[in-house]
Amino acid sequence: MSRILVVDDDALVLAVYGRKLNQEGFTVETVSDGFVAVRSLRSLPPDLVVLDLMMPKFSGVDVLKFIRGSAQLKDTPVLLLTNCFMGEMLEEATRLGVQGSLLKARCNPGELLEMVGKTLNTKATPASPAAPAEDAAHRAWQEFLERAPQAVGQMRTLCQAFVRAHDEAARQSRLEEFYKQTRQFTSLAGLADQPSMTLLASAFEALLHELLAKPAAISPSVLRTITSAMDLLAVRCARIRDTGRDAEIVAKILVVDDDPISNRIVAEALNRSRLPCTTTQDAVLAAKWLKETPYNLVLLDIEMPGLDGLELCKQLRKIPEHIHTPVIFVTSHADFEFRAKGILAGGDDVISKPIFPMELTLKAVTHLLRRRMDSKPPVK
Repeated sequence: MSRILVVDDDALVLAVYGRKLNQEGFTVETVSDGFVAVRSLRSLPPDLVVLDLMMPKFSGVDVLKFIRGSAQLKDTPVLLLTNCFMGEMLEEATRLGVQGSLLKARCNPGELLEMVGKTLNTKATPASPAAPAEDAAHRAWQEFLERAPQAVGQMRTLCQAFVRAHDEAARQSRLEEFYKQTRQFTSLAGLADQPSMTLLASAFEALLHELLAKPAAISPSVLRTITSAMDLLAVRCARIRDTGRDAEIVAKILVVDDDPISNRIVAEALNRSRLPCTTTQDAVLAAKWLKETPYNLVLLDIEMPGLDGLELCKQLRKIPEHIHTPVIFVTSHADFEFRAKGILAGGDDVISKPIFPMELTLKAVTHLLRRRMDSKPPVK
């Protein structure tokens, strides 16, 4: 039977996918490090590689470059496990040549098995009778209920250590640990079919991944966003037994900013998370739309000519449908500390310019999920 190499630094993913592929008769090797993967590829070339893109230090892209640059391995089929927010990394990997990709947060073992079969043009020959899909889903849900509280507790401890670290080296070290733990939680939530919690964790993971590569991007605004998201994740996890499985986040978002470049950056960031938005540079037009449409989230630039963001928010709060709609103010970096001390004119949060796309995405998902939690009664 075909030999498959699975490369991922997440032990849970290796265990679940490795077990499933073994049960279906494939010979499977699992490795948790890009450097170890290269050594394995050199010693015993596989028939297929299942490769996570976002491993720290020696990434999936680095492993893929090695494969495509090797005369012996260059034609080896590769399937990618990726994060929906890492578009640029996926584009680079696609240019190098891959046979397919799966969103890690949405992929279950059955979907991976199906793509493996199509890629190898072969059918699995189960070594043992396969468990019904319902049983597998129930096991994943029970495992999530058992492991999630401890996992989130560890994330919160690491988050606090990261935020409080003042030494640059210490902060980077804490960030690496925080990132690894967040990746594990993303996989745990994804395998348990928790769409909105997985989206939040995926955005969290992607932001931390970018901060590892760009530590200069760590700002008071970013730290505020991370802390807020971590608090929400802890509350959501604590309520999981009462609220049950969650559902996809479906939202209407309005973005109001007189800067067209800022609007485009915001729209692109939100579209990556399947949260399409309506943008306008005209605050007066936005006020009209708000009276006509029940938006789930509004982003307002504070400094706009004529009707500014603060005044528009005051008008918004007089509309019955928008009394509780989350509002995120966008302000200049120099003005952030002042604005953050007290959210003015009925807003819920603030983010600084220039906008860091992944910070914005995490903040938006956080507020959408918090609003849904506040309005959703517990399951009886």
